Amino acid sequence: MHLRQLNLFCFKNIEEAQLEFQNDIVCLLGKNGSGKTSLLDAIHYLSFTRSAINISDAQNVKIGLNQFMIKGQFEMGTLDSQEKMRIKEVLCSFQIGQKKILREDGQDCTKFSEHIGRFPVVLIAPQDIE
Repeated sequence: MHLRQLNLFCFKNIEEAQLEFQNDIVCLLGKNGSGKTSLLDAIHYLSFTRSAINISDAQNVKIGLNQFMIKGQFEMGTLDSQEKMRIKEVLCSFQIGQKKILREDGQDCTKFSEHIGRFPVVLIAPQDIE
């Protein structure tokens, strides 16, 4: 499984971004505060429906605005398996004062617990290394 596309709208310090990942290995380069950690946290959010950094969803909304949206397209299956390669779209959005929305391929997910684990992510943060 690979994340092939990531779209962000008003997530943390990123007003809008559309990224396509063509390779299996991706490097993020940029100055401090340019949004590298926000991109990684957005990927984490798609998998776990919550930020790895902020407790409250409202803290993930770009300052001065009232909502954010993250959408990712995952390529499912592997080249060496019998399973056909297919694209799965995941959308997470939140508006202050409203419930969080999670959709897989356009269908609302009512139980977030059933979503968690379908798109595995491992986060290694500086505080994890001693």
